[in-house]
Amino acid sequence: MFSNIEDSNRIIPRMRKNIISASVQYIFVLFILLLLAIPFLSGEFGRLINEYDDYIFIPILILVLGVSIVSSFYINWDLNRRWERLAADFALQLEKQNRFAPPRLTGTFRGHKVTVEITAVKRGRNRTYYTNFFITLPQPVDYNLSFKKRNLISLNRETVGDDEIDKKLKIDSSSDDLLRRILTTNRLRQGLLELGEKNRLQELSITENKIHYVERERISDDNYIHAVLRYLGDLANLVERFDHLAF
Repeated sequence: MFSNIEDSNRIIPRMRKNIISASVQYIFVLFILLLLAIPFLSGEFGRLINEYDDYIFIPILILVLGVSIVSSFYINWDLNRRWERLAADFALQLEKQNRFAPPRLTGTFRGHKVTVEITAVKRGRNRTYYTNFFITLPQPVDYNLSFKKRNLISLNRETVGDDEIDKKLKIDSSSDDLLRRILTTNRLRQGLLELGEKNRLQELSITENKIHYVERERISDDNYIHAVLRYLGDLANLVERFDHLAF
């Protein structure tokens, strides 16, 4: 499996974890587990915890909230810092509506017009963030192609006969020839498998005059973004050659 390949031979590197964000998540989990465990504590320790719980948990709650607020500012600062470095390294434009808005990258990368932006979907009081990559094709294409992560509903449906691909991805295509070209190009096939690891890929689609790739969460790893742009550029090159030959 490509997931076991050495990092130096990967098309898409493993994304580096944001230590601050992961630590805050672990703190919240530990805090919730502690709250759930209180009713089951016994002995002298359990009696003391129940007797002085207000004096214990209110300071802990304040500490957790404080750490959460500070980490939120740090994550936004780190995201902007890394995207600024990416923009400077590859002559892209960094756009921001205001200091609190997520950044947006636009420009030309390896001969293709690209956009990288973060969007949010609000569900109740929570927001789910997505990082979107767009590559503009020189002219519209007459076919559609979509790669999505597999779920339990689509586990054994609409397979393409490639066991590794079918295990991770659900594919819809109006051009069997283009799909075959992609899956028989080693670099593109390997990149698909690596994007499909741990269900990172939400959707990779080719429609009209654009290639759109989207992952869940705000991606701050500039090396990872660079690798995804390189991969999408290679995919765009293949689509352009295929469209030219088909024409």
